[in-house]
Amino acid sequence: MGGCGSREQCHTVMFWNVENLFDTEINPLKADDEFSPGSFLRWNDRVYRYKLEQLSRIIRREKPILIGLAEVENRQVLEDLTATFKNSDLWGIIHRESMDRRGIDTAFLFRKDLLDTLSIKQYEPALPSGSVTRDFLISKFAFSSGESFVVTVVHFPSKRGGSRDAEIDRLACARQLITVLHNEFPGAKCLIMGDFNAGPNEEAMQILNVFYYSLIPEKDGWTYVYRGIRDQLDHFLVNGEFFIGNPFTTPSSGKVLRPSDMSDEFGFPEPYILNRRVYGGIADHFPIVAYLTFQ
Repeated sequence: MGGCGSREQCHTVMFWNVENLFDTEINPLKADDEFSPGSFLRWNDRVYRYKLEQLSRIIRREKPILIGLAEVENRQVLEDLTATFKNSDLWGIIHRESMDRRGIDTAFLFRKDLLDTLSIKQYEPALPSGSVTRDFLISKFAFSSGESFVVTVVHFPSKRGGSRDAEIDRLACARQLITVLHNEFPGAKCLIMGDFNAGPNEEAMQILNVFYYSLIPEKDGWTYVYRGIRDQLDHFLVNGEFFIGNPFTTPSSGKVLRPSDMSDEFGFPEPYILNRRVYGGIADHFPIVAYLTFQ
C-alpha cells in the first residue's frame, strides 16, 4: 500500500498535527502562558529546541516536498523548524494567523525549488456554536512543468468534552469547506489534508466523502489514541480530478506512519506533553503521507 512505482516520478506529501509547537514567548493576545519558562511545563529553550529536533528527524526521513501542519503557534516556529532541515533555504512557508483562542494555527511548508505558489486563501468558518476555530488555509501550487493543484489544510473543532455542539460545528466546517472549494476552484485537482477530529463514520467525514475520496483506508487507518481507544482523526481527501492526468494519485496511496521511535510500548503515538508535564515523546498524533505521481 502506498509508495511509488520504479518507472514513475513520485513526490511525497505529508500532514502532521505536531502537538503544541509553541515558542517560549508569552503572547498577551493568546492563552499560551503554559508555554513559557516560568510555567508548570517549564517550557524553556532547551525543551522547545528538543521538540523541533524530534519533529525534524521524522520529517527529514520521509523527504516530503509539501507538508501540512496543525497546532503551530506562529511563523517563527516554522522558521525554526525549517532551519533544522537539510538545504533549509529551499523551503517556503505559508502561514496565516487565525482566531483560535490558544493561538494554534495550520500552515504549509513546501519545496520552493519544486513548487510555485499561485495563490493563497484563508477562510474562517462560521460555527453554529458561536465559538471560533482554526481557519482553512488553501494554496494553489504548480510544478515547474506547469501542472497545478489546490491543497487545503484544516484543523476542525476539537472532540474535547464530546459535546453535540462540537459535532455540529465540525459538520458546519465540512459543508463550508465543500462550498468554498466548489466555488473558488471549479475543475481543479483538490487535495484536502488535516486533523478533522472526526472518524470515517462520523457525520463530518460522511458528507465530505460524498464529494471526495479518502486516500487512507479505514482499516488500520488510526492516527490517535485517547484512553486506549484508537481513532482515525487525520485524513487525506481528493476529488476525482486527481485520478487522471498529472500529477495523479490513487485511493491506496495514503498511509499512516507509525515508526517505532515515536511510539510507546503499546505502539501508540508517544506525546511530547503528558499529565501536565513534558514527557519527551514527539507528538500525540502519527503523521500521514500520500504520493503524487507523474507518468
